Amino acid sequence: MRMHQEDLVDDMVDAQRNPVVAFLDHQLCKTHAARLTRRHGETFIRKVLFTLSELPNFPPAQLIWNALHTDVPLYCFFRIKREPVFRILELRDSKDGVLVSVEHGSSKKAAAIREQIRMKSNGDSDWEIAGRIRQA
Repeated sequence: MRMHQEDLVDDMVDAQRNPVVAFLDHQLCKTHAARLTRRHGETFIRKVLFTLSELPNFPPAQLIWNALHTDVPLYCFFRIKREPVFRILELRDSKDGVLVSVEHGSSKKAAAIREQIRMKSNGDSDWEIAGRIRQA
């Protein structure tokens, strides 16, 4: 918990140093979350984020570990311009499962890491990771 608190304090200090950049990123995150919510629903997005947080060696997990807590606004889990960046590029839901394309890491497109993660239902209301492909 201490690590998460320290990250929040660092974000607040950074936001105070660069209020315009922080405001613009905040607005971009809200827009991103609203678009995903309109297309897929908030509960679905939270479930996807939580499942992603359980991936081994997935750096954005420290940002999205509490995605199922509905008291935290959905836009708080995304970082569009500020590092470490985390955004969902594509989200496809089908009978077979869910395919999620994410980008994380650097704010520079060439240095950012893109991954495709396939999730499938495990019979309960939970999902499990069925595959993970890291793209260049």
